Amino acid sequence: MAQCSTRTPLVLLIAETRPTVAAGLRVFLANIPGTQPVAIMTGFDHVVDYAEHHEIGLIIVGQGANWATPLSEFRRLRQKNPMWRLVLLADVSDRDTIMAALSAGASGIIPTSVEEHELHSAITRILAGTIYIPNMKPSVEQQDSAWPSRGAASQPLLTRRQIEVLGVLAQGCSNKQIAQILSISDSTVSMHLNAAFQALGVHNRTSAVMAYGNMVRSGHEARYDLVKKKKSIAF
Repeated sequence: MAQCSTRTPLVLLIAETRPTVAAGLRVFLANIPGTQPVAIMTGFDHVVDYAEHHEIGLIIVGQGANWATPLSEFRRLRQKNPMWRLVLLADVSDRDTIMAALSAGASGIIPTSVEEHELHSAITRILAGTIYIPNMKPSVEQQDSAWPSRGAASQPLLTRRQIEVLGVLAQGCSNKQIAQILSISDSTVSMHLNAAFQALGVHNRTSAVMAYGNMVRSGHEARYDLVKKKKSIAF
């Protein structure tokens, strides 16, 4: 007699303190095959404790999570288990929020305004190993040179697109994957990477990612904090 599959469902862990948002997510995600949405509406340590004892598909971090600095907590989660897929549920989808989340280790950024069918599509793609980002709105600060001006003497000038390409590269994506995520051609990705390598004074992808990480730590998060204040984002 053939045996039925008893594979344990992957847990979609929802770290969100807004009850309505958490409940809505559980309902929307309930129909994704092979998964089990679970809301954990408490702090970082509770999320880690639960995740370490269950087969986690991904962790969705909402803006209502009781975490003071979600970007640093993303990194802490990544350090705990690099295999965990992390998703930011955000009330905004501007470039600064998206790129800061990607640089912190997010596998996807999902706006709270997303339609149910797109939410299901995004989660399915992330579970399959694809990085998901929404259509990006213009950032608060529109500049020809995208990197922050503070400390400009020590920061190489990179275009906004070069920073975006480096941000996705930092997640371990190939040129083809970067092209798909940013909706540009493979040759355009190569062009931006070559220009970024030259500006950073590096010669390979690993060194570029390290240089990008240093730039993020020295300036980009400060800029992200400025954007949060201007938009009154309540993480």
